[in-house]
Amino acid sequence: MSQQPIPTVGSIVFLIHIAVIVISWLKKRPIIIVLIILLLTGVFSARYIYGNSQRQKLESYTSTQKNHKDEKTEPITDINFVKDQRFAAWVPWWDEDRVITSLQNSHGALQMISPVWYVLGPNGTLQENPTKQKEKIKDVAINSGIVILPTINNENGDVKDGFDPKRVSLLLNNKSLQQAFINNLTNVANEQGFIGWDIDWELKNKDEELLFTEFIKDLSEQLHKNNLLLSVSVQAKTEDDVKIGDTKGENWTELSKYADEVRIMAYDFHYDQSDPGSLTPLDDLETVLDYAVKVIPPNKIVLGIPLYGYDWGSKTESVQFTDAIDRIQKNGGTYVRDTASEELVGNYRQLLDKHTVWFTDKTSVLRILYIASNYDVQKISFWRLGGEDPEIWKLKQ
Repeated sequence: MSQQPIPTVGSIVFLIHIAVIVISWLKKRPIIIVLIILLLTGVFSARYIYGNSQRQKLESYTSTQKNHKDEKTEPITDINFVKDQRFAAWVPWWDEDRVITSLQNSHGALQMISPVWYVLGPNGTLQENPTKQKEKIKDVAINSGIVILPTINNENGDVKDGFDPKRVSLLLNNKSLQQAFINNLTNVANEQGFIGWDIDWELKNKDEELLFTEFIKDLSEQLHKNNLLLSVSVQAKTEDDVKIGDTKGENWTELSKYADEVRIMAYDFHYDQSDPGSLTPLDDLETVLDYAVKVIPPNKIVLGIPLYGYDWGSKTESVQFTDAIDRIQKNGGTYVRDTASEELVGNYRQLLDKHTVWFTDKTSVLRILYIASNYDVQKISFWRLGGEDPEIWKLKQ
């Protein structure tokens, strides 16, 4: 219960008024000074009362929010819903040893992987990332009954945000280049034994939204003729004119008409350029899903969820579960569970550099899976494989 200091303050102000009048009378001060002092004390009283009322409102709001979050984090005692969910995972090309370990330890929990083996080149053509163990990853996946649907992104390490919209723009504005690109995708998929492709082109230009949709339409027609699938990865948003992150150039309704899957990347609500916080706040997740199921058929929605975290210090870095635990323990830090998001939050110091780490584990992942099941979203894709909490795979056992 909040304190109610207003009556006490009113009494004090009243006594001040009396004291000022008495002192002024005794010293025969001009009445104008009395009026000024009374005005100042009146203003002070009004500001204090207003500030107190605002504090009460904030306390009431915070209490409501805590109660709402407590409702979300009641223990999940029945996890049978996980059995109906289909797990996929994006695979980084730069952490292949840990990827192979994760594939071997997933014990049949994964049905699909999307290795980021390809990139849209600066000249609008398909290029390969410099993988070293591509064939071994393929063999481990195939032997485990996991199908491969690679991801093509538009990353460019030479640009500020890492993704290059100019590459996308070049392709979208050149029909002959598009046709050659689409034909190449068909050929590579057939040669490599892929079941299709995932397009993850970020930071697209808003005014090229229609061109992107038209490209996805043409690509899907060609792939479907060859019995191949098409996935489109998009950044989370709540409605067409409210952005979470950068969601320009993506019309979910139109894209879902042609793509077999629309993968919603529901993470990075806090990231390396923000203050520390939850990667996937549960309230935000529900808001995104509220919108998604209105504009995309639920059987086409794939919810992208995090298996990683961020370490905020003088330099902020993305970290996997095993990295986060290792850093905290080696530096004598501690970690607790955030009751709202169920993510883990750690703190440690390296000399004068204070670090705060938010990261996910089996418990926080299970909560997201539970929320997804409430929306009848049964397809999940994890970012990313390698260094995650190994207990996650036991959810399927």
